Amino acid sequence: MDQYGDDSPLDADPLLEDDPDDFDPFPDVEVEGQHSIASSSSQRRAQWKKSWAPWQRLGPKHTFDAFRPKTPFTIVVLLACLKATLFSSGILFLTPLFRLVEDAICHVHYHKDLSEPIEEKECKADEIQSQLAYLLGIGAVIGALVTLVVAFPYGVLADRLGRKPAFFLAYLGILLGFGWAPFVLSVSEQPNLWTLLLGQFFFLIGGGVSAAVNSIYAMASDVSTEENRSTHFLYLSIGGVIAGLGVPLASGFLLQTYGPWVPIKLVFYLSPVVVTAASLLPETLPIKLPDGNSVPEPRRPLAAAIRYYVSSNVAEVASIKALLRNRSLLYCLAAPLISNASSTSHSTTFTQYISKHFAWSLAQTTYVHSPLALCHLLVLVALPRLSAYLLAPRGGRLGLTSFTKDLLLTRISYGVLAGSSVLQALSPSVVPFLLTYALGMLGSATAPLTRAITTAFAERKEHTSRLYALCSIVDTLGSFIGGPVLAWSFSVGMRWGGVLRGLPWLYLAVLYAGAGAAFMMVREPRHAKLPLQTEEGMGYESAAEDDEGLGAR
Repeated sequence: MDQYGDDSPLDADPLLEDDPDDFDPFPDVEVEGQHSIASSSSQRRAQWKKSWAPWQRLGPKHTFDAFRPKTPFTIVVLLACLKATLFSSGILFLTPLFRLVEDAICHVHYHKDLSEPIEEKECKADEIQSQLAYLLGIGAVIGALVTLVVAFPYGVLADRLGRKPAFFLAYLGILLGFGWAPFVLSVSEQPNLWTLLLGQFFFLIGGGVSAAVNSIYAMASDVSTEENRSTHFLYLSIGGVIAGLGVPLASGFLLQTYGPWVPIKLVFYLSPVVVTAASLLPETLPIKLPDGNSVPEPRRPLAAAIRYYVSSNVAEVASIKALLRNRSLLYCLAAPLISNASSTSHSTTFTQYISKHFAWSLAQTTYVHSPLALCHLLVLVALPRLSAYLLAPRGGRLGLTSFTKDLLLTRISYGVLAGSSVLQALSPSVVPFLLTYALGMLGSATAPLTRAITTAFAERKEHTSRLYALCSIVDTLGSFIGGPVLAWSFSVGMRWGGVLRGLPWLYLAVLYAGAGAAFMMVREPRHAKLPLQTEEGMGYESAAEDDEGLGAR
């Protein structure tokens, strides 16, 4: 494992005497002023020093540098912790905010000021729940449209200026967007509920949650090889799932004991932890070295560089066209297309459905998420072993490569999700509903699997964030078939009753079946490698990359 993702034929060793002024990357602010390691003979990307540290610099070490991760594994572990903290913030925030909005709608419905308390059970009327579903659905669409506007420019930003600036900008927008609704509800006795939706526009700063997550995955991809990319993505997924084990219990306890404001405040108290963890990360973006005879580009201040690259993103549309020439990649976009509906069903629809139809309080619904997250974690832990078995010589009879193994597991996962959704729709009480929901966890590994498959179509590492930005755009388009349709199906199901009260889950079953059919038509990229078996890591191989480029098929 001598290099990470550098397919350059030039293997020149780095020279310690190279002048750092020969290079014009955007340096990491924490290490600016230290000497860079690079070779002036490199024609493409920077060579990886000691096979694992392209981000290392020579020179004096600061105290802060002693805490930086030094290997790809420790970087990915820190990224997993960062993702876990982000997910913890979201879990702590979602249900208490859900309760605040429900309470506000309830007060408007009964023509009372917010200062007058109303029992939660009084807020389960069909009219209140229907308005709540539509308000959340429309808010999701607005947020998705905002993401659509900025997804590609911020993807270019991450590829040009670095992963860390893109992440910090996204996190700033997240904090502002999260803080808007609680602020409005805290300062007004009779708020206009539609003003709560204005908070979605703060995601114009940085691109929102999807841009932050894309930056995390891009950093993991930068330090990964073809052989361990899926393993690293799996670590990131496990980080998010671990957050889902204990945080829902804490959120439910705080909500039930102290009300919604305490967990919401705790989310903002966690922000220094996120900033500190992100600051410890090195900048992983591969550095492009100029030709020895070329003239370095002039350095630009960060603000000027952002303006320059965002204004020039029209020229980058050609790279998206190249991506879309690959029919297999088009089929892979079925995963982000339905991801919004899937995530909405696991959060707001799941919570609202149980609270309305099974007479649970919102705080009680949070307790269910922890055992479900445990089921999800067990699936993610078992997945590498299953993958290793499929790639082992005894499983080689199937003729599976790393890519086709990921593809097979993805198809099976979507089939399980479709079947469990049908059973959830038909469940007459909460016990069979939760059991069939837990059954669906067997297919919950689609996120790392589909990301590994999709990443295989990236021509070079510097295209990774652009490919993820394309997935974010498709995810945004999928928001129109996500929140609003689920809100409509929830309202119609309440009105019709009977078996059709499970209409949201029947709709999800159709989406999962369609995604499974799309992945049935995905074909392996050309020149994919033969089945591999490693003894390192978790034994979970990545999808092979397409050496012929993005338009091979």
